[in-house]
Amino acid sequence: MKNKNADAPRSVGRPMAAINIPNRKFTFADLENVNPHVTPLTLRKFLKRDMLTEEGNPKRNSTLVLVKDEQREPNSEKGLGRKCHVYAKRSRLQSKTARKSTATVNVGTSDNTPAVTVTDSVPASPVPVTA
Repeated sequence: MKNKNADAPRSVGRPMAAINIPNRKFTFADLENVNPHVTPLTLRKFLKRDMLTEEGNPKRNSTLVLVKDEQREPNSEKGLGRKCHVYAKRSRLQSKTARKSTATVNVGTSDNTPAVTVTDSVPASPVPVTA
């Protein structure tokens, strides 16, 4: 008689938890509030697995990034405790930095034509074309 379980995929233990990541900048406490069905240890292991390589170096293709030079105050009434690290999605940070970029374009070939600077806050003005 053939064993029915021989063709079944082998996986041991419980399936991985589906972890929700906030869209804005967040602390670990915010991550815990968004994922009440996941234990804090699992969340810490998820952060470590996503952000660090096996050697402990930061991953270049991780989905989460530790925001440098920004920490939040402890959320205790007395103000005691450590400041919290702030995390964000990598794609969200890259899109914000791409919007802030400024492009300088030289228009025309003569020396008396001014350079035009285009930014997000100032719309580009039409430049007269001389032939």
